[in-house]
Amino acid sequence: MAKEDVLYQHGTLALLVPGLYDGTMSVADLLTHGDTGIGTADGLDGEMVILEGKAYQISGAGTVREMAPDELTPFANVHFDDPTNDYDRENMTSEALEQEIFKAHTFANQFFAFKIHGT
Repeated sequence: MAKEDVLYQHGTLALLVPGLYDGTMSVADLLTHGDTGIGTADGLDGEMVILEGKAYQISGAGTVREMAPDELTPFANVHFDDPTNDYDRENMTSEALEQEIFKAHTFANQFFAFKIHGT
């Protein structure tokens, strides 16, 4: 199986429910399993977005900062990005893009990710 076909999950949402918010994996270790994904920061302090091999913390106030390699996360999902489709469309609505993505793929009960560049 190709590395981009693997979704790596650290921690579970079930652990967060009872309040287990302490980070248990460093950002550096997490990034050995993927360069794209989502999660949360230590103490459930905002959202974590992993993009192009860098982890960013987004606070509740909307500020964004790059996370240090030694910072910890209690929960994250990452994979290695390997785009398989390129939709180069101008003036496409979000509804039309969604229809085009789902028309080309059957994602029933499967994780998938997409990245959009736009203006």
